[in-house]
Amino acid sequence: ARCMDLNLPWLRPLVRRLVDLAEERTTDLGPDIHRIDPAVYTDPERFALEKEVLFRAQPRVTAFSCDLPDPGDYLVNDDTDVPTLLVRGKDGRVRAFLNSCLHRGAPLLDGHGHCKSRIPCPYHAWSYDLEGRLRSISSPGTFGATPTPDQGLVQLPCDEAYGLIFTSGRPGGHVDARELLGT
Repeated sequence: ARCMDLNLPWLRPLVRRLVDLAEERTTDLGPDIHRIDPAVYTDPERFALEKEVLFRAQPRVTAFSCDLPDPGDYLVNDDTDVPTLLVRGKDGRVRAFLNSCLHRGAPLLDGHGHCKSRIPCPYHAWSYDLEGRLRSISSPGTFGATPTPDQGLVQLPCDEAYGLIFTSGRPGGHVDARELLGT
């Protein structure tokens, strides 16, 4: 009855089949041995495509809200080869950025912790506020053209709902956590 409540009538026969198989302590078997080319598991091009399709093209759960309970709390996630920095701002909102300094691309933070009101770069001590805006440059005359105030960290789409923080590995675009959760 539950699958009808969810308006998924196609699910009823599948659930019935799974229950029958569990009761019979068996499984469905194919007509013959299915062989898979080992290259499916080792091909670097296929792996790159899988990472792109599964982890970058689609929003994914990157953290739990409880991982970032207070303003200034941060978490770095590199699971998908997109160095993602999550930071809870003073306004309580979680933002996602590439974990890369505007100047030389150095990683800004590692692991998880608390950074009060500034995100410092360990390389040349440039710093950003919790909203990703560039706030200070050490020795500005030594770096050539001074960045403009509108420059800052590269923001990634991010949204939070029901204790889950969703991000996308591609700048631009939009993530709507409630829509992804069907609420």
